Amino acid sequence: MKKCKTCAVKFSPSNSMQKVCSPGCAIAYARSDNGKKNAALARKQETAVKKKAFRANDKSWHTKQTQIAVNKRVRERDAGLACISCQKSPKAVYAGHYKSVGAHPELRFNMDNIHVQCYSCNAMLSGNPAEYRKHLINKIGLERVEWLDGPHEAAKYTIDELIAIRKG
Repeated sequence: MKKCKTCAVKFSPSNSMQKVCSPGCAIAYARSDNGKKNAALARKQETAVKKKAFRANDKSWHTKQTQIAVNKRVRERDAGLACISCQKSPKAVYAGHYKSVGAHPELRFNMDNIHVQCYSCNAMLSGNPAEYRKHLINKIGLERVEWLDGPHEAAKYTIDELIAIRKG
């Protein structure tokens, strides 16, 4: 014997999944269940609207999204190429910066500064900068590499600039 989820009457179910005693109770149960689902959906949509409003003014979120978009462009541009540092074909492809983001934030989104790297060179060897530079000269030329090495004005990106960079 089971207890009906709608009217609380004890009944003998015809199968193990049956939760209500009659078709009328099934309709009432379905309506109440859908009501809960609709309320949960409304809360979820309200939360999404609040998150979107918060993100509209969150510079760190926009910076992260822009870096993701730029890295994706680098992977597409360099698809099928070997790691810039070790010249091996990478199993996992990373967008490695020649001049690190921490030390040179002004070059963070510069496409000359970002090239495909393998995990080992990017993460384990901190970018493998000596080999990176050698192969980068072959790829983009000495003049552009020297420009990357040179002094740069600090970059303070606005949210609008980050969005423009992201859209590319």
